[in-house]
Amino acid sequence: MLSRWGLESNLAPFFILSGFYFFARSIKNIRYLLLCALLYGLGLYAYATAWIYISLTFGAGLLYLLWYKRSQRSLFYVFCAGTVFALLALPLFLFILINNGMIDEIKTAYFSIPKLLYWRQGEVGIDHLNLKLPRLLRVLVYGDDYLITNRMEFFGLFYPFSLLFVLLGLWQLFIRAKKEVLSGYFSLTACVLGAVLIGIGYGAMLYPCINRLNFLWLNLMIAITAGIYLVPKNIRYVVFFCYGVFFVFFIKEYATKYNTAAERNFTPDLKEALEVAEDAHSHNGLPITILGQPFIYPKVWFYQK
Repeated sequence: MLSRWGLESNLAPFFILSGFYFFARSIKNIRYLLLCALLYGLGLYAYATAWIYISLTFGAGLLYLLWYKRSQRSLFYVFCAGTVFALLALPLFLFILINNGMIDEIKTAYFSIPKLLYWRQGEVGIDHLNLKLPRLLRVLVYGDDYLITNRMEFFGLFYPFSLLFVLLGLWQLFIRAKKEVLSGYFSLTACVLGAVLIGIGYGAMLYPCINRLNFLWLNLMIAITAGIYLVPKNIRYVVFFCYGVFFVFFIKEYATKYNTAAERNFTPDLKEALEVAEDAHSHNGLPITILGQPFIYPKVWFYQK
């Protein structure tokens, strides 16, 4: 899940996976909940679209764990974990207030939160659902968000036939979670399903793409695994063989055609082009006009430093 492309969003899955791991460990040893809170709190700074998802899933997990254990010791560790998470989230909360003009910027000798000239906002909301929902459905069903940096044609995110295992797995997880909850057991399965529902509901409020929804893929991989487990053992080898075949073709495509097609999005020859243009205009300066791709400006400044 951590791509070789150095995009900041690729940090988020590590913190979400690690936080969930220690949450699972805290069922038997409640002290692990503090590590869970630490990793989820740090995960808030990994990617902006994960703010709400991490907060909701962590908060729901705390309440469920407290309801299940119902002891003073558990209440103490839940309170401590909530405090750790809140303290880590506080600078981010103040940052949002400052940049929405609600409070003045904070400047001290040891800690400052500035008011930025511009910051990304307004990307989460219930407006334009007629545009967001079809795109979310396309990402979930086909693993395709129209961005070549996020997907390869014909392969999707988990290979096309994985959708069947996602559906089977979610049904299997639902049946298992229902049995565990009715039997009085703590259900990690229910936590996974809850995270899927939170992720899809929250994803519908974004302009979805694969990297913006990266908080969801861990849970869908769990669903795929559960779906494959439903397949009879003598047929399961066929499934593994199909994944192996698709993997071979994926690597072949990735190492050949995809690299050529994707590199256009990273302006691979920009440095050389600027050097040639600067030589041609060395006597009167180099005028630069960029149409349709304003994100290239920082790269121009970088190469001209």
